[in-house]
Amino acid sequence: MTSVNRRSRHWVIGDVHGCAEALEQLLLLLPADDRLIFCGDAINRGPSIAASMERIWSLVEAGRAIWLRGKIGRAHV
Repeated sequence: MTSVNRRSRHWVIGDVHGCAEALEQLLLLLPADDRLIFCGDAINRGPSIAASMERIWSLVEAGRAIWLRGKIGRAHV
């Protein structure tokens, strides 16, 4: 039996807006070796602004993601 060498994919995730729980649910669906590109506002509004920002930064620091901040993120981060 041969194994298939799957190439990692890039996922673009836009405007998280402080929805940390929904972000975590999405991350559970994505393969751990895929790259993430966050674009837009992560911290403008929503129930869990700090948790969303911390989670995104942890992914960036781990080398799994990049964050192209929106106008709100640029002003506050």
